[in-house]
Amino acid sequence: MSRPNRSSELVGYLDAPNKCARSTELARTFDRKVVRTAAASGLIVETLPGIFSLATHAGEFATRIEALRMWLPRSCVVSGLAALHVLELTDRVPARITVVAPNDYHPRVPPWMRLKRTGRVTRREIRSGVMCAARERAVICAWAELPDRERVSVVLDAMRRSNLKGSAVLRELAKMPRVRGRRELVRLLEEASDGIQSFLEHRARRTVLNTPDFRSLQRQVTFTAMGKTYTVDTYDEATRTVIEFDGARFHGSRERKAYDNARDAALLTLGIATIRIGYDDVMTRPAWCREVIRRAIAARATGTQRVVNAG
Repeated sequence: MSRPNRSSELVGYLDAPNKCARSTELARTFDRKVVRTAAASGLIVETLPGIFSLATHAGEFATRIEALRMWLPRSCVVSGLAALHVLELTDRVPARITVVAPNDYHPRVPPWMRLKRTGRVTRREIRSGVMCAARERAVICAWAELPDRERVSVVLDAMRRSNLKGSAVLRELAKMPRVRGRRELVRLLEEASDGIQSFLEHRARRTVLNTPDFRSLQRQVTFTAMGKTYTVDTYDEATRTVIEFDGARFHGSRERKAYDNARDAALLTLGIATIRIGYDDVMTRPAWCREVIRRAIAARATGTQRVVNAG
């Protein structure tokens, strides 16, 4: 007869979001009867065939990805948004985990797993033992699986975090015959190659800086001022004017605002003035943003040097 505290020991053994164990390991450590009793009572669940986790952690991404690490053959890779999350290129946690497998791999999979049989993936990255598709392919797969309202920001964020070039993703895309939203992805990657790094910059390019008088603007220009190096979103060389599009996510904190103020002051020592346009203005009144930028640049052209804060 098993000791009464063995079930609690089993719970303690599996009590971590990234902890899974094979049934053989649990039986060897705690006795088969203890494992059967814990499973029958719902304390542990079979996350994947032959692999158990604590019921309270079974629905967590870390638990599922660890189970996949233990269960998948080496011919399979995690891809899409799940791979980007494993590679720490996005904070978004997918509801379903995409796995790319060879054409002859036909297991039964749980509802939280999406199996795509597209042949062997040769280019891979490994993180914490998890085999992932290379980030170029993971970005493309994430784009295809995400809803329209989310995919631009996820893709640009992942590319910025990994310093991934749009040209590299375009080369990988050329190898993939069928991708949902291919035309729009190509356009986005071309924008990324031209210096677009965030959803707000992407939106501003499409709705604010989309007229012929802004075609000469430069993007992602680097300056050194007061002993520090700064890279600006958009720059008008003729009038030495920087245009920054400030998203609340990156510019809303007190520390970030202090940094932005210090940067604007440092650039002003070079005779470079800064116009700052906020997220809400880009999203709700692009025509107003366009007019502010035009008037500020016109004032700079006449010799005025000042920081213009839109808002």
